[in-house]
Amino acid sequence: MSVNTLERRQAAGLERYTPENPPPPLNHMPKVLLASSMLALAVVAAHIGKLDITALYYLAFQIIHPVKHFWDNLLDKHIPIMSKADWTYWRHSAGRDVPEGLLGGCLAQFIVANPYKKPLKPINRLDRIEHKFGVPNVKYREPLNGRQVAFWWVYVSAYALPVMIVAAGAIRYFNVHSLQHVAPTMTYADKIKALWTDDYGNVIVGLLASFVFGRRPMKKVALDVQHRFAQRRKNAGKGVRFYDPPPFRALLHDLDASSAVPITPPAWENVMLVTVSTLIVAAAIFGYIVLTVIAKQ
Repeated sequence: MSVNTLERRQAAGLERYTPENPPPPLNHMPKVLLASSMLALAVVAAHIGKLDITALYYLAFQIIHPVKHFWDNLLDKHIPIMSKADWTYWRHSAGRDVPEGLLGGCLAQFIVANPYKKPLKPINRLDRIEHKFGVPNVKYREPLNGRQVAFWWVYVSAYALPVMIVAAGAIRYFNVHSLQHVAPTMTYADKIKALWTDDYGNVIVGLLASFVFGRRPMKKVALDVQHRFAQRRKNAGKGVRFYDPPPFRALLHDLDASSAVPITPPAWENVMLVTVSTLIVAAAIFGYIVLTVIAKQ
């Protein structure tokens, strides 16, 4: 492990374990079991992200009739710059399909982020530029501030947006996958299946963008938020729970074994973590209701 990596970990009070010698359960868990458990948790998180976008899209563009009418005809009638078919494609792609994959991939990274995976590379010029402009960068040890945590999705979207636009445009141009919609006569099982199969090309674009282009700021955000939750759990005197991902369990074990003085986070941090987590779960539940109940009416 590099000296810079060791210094960063010592500053965080995590000096006992290293990527070469991770804490339990990472130090004894078979790689196949670790990978399969992380994949299962990532799929659940990605599903939640897709349901969240379904709920947000419905609340933003489907409930109020004037808003729905304006949105459905925005760039083909109100601002006539494309055909009805093209606008139908782009409003579904930009408003639902691509964001579903992007948010799903980001939530999955919150689960699979592993601070013990490998040592950090030396800071380069791009890292320094990002740090200067406040872009989350995993190579810098200081915790993110409230603005960086609250607007993580802005940074991820900014990195992923150019490639998502190009890829979605290519899909439309080459007609890779035609639009399909949830039909009112579909069964519940069919609607859940359609969540992953309808316009899968654009969903995959968003998913890949979150893990490739959006991962640069997202990795720091995921590790930072993971550490905040672990510190909050330690401060509350609570231990590992059965549903905790292996890296999170390892982080809790590391914090318990470290010599660092317990950190008391500001009140806004606890409120934000609990509120956002609750809203994510609530939106996913409502998104499921939209798919299986409201869309059936």
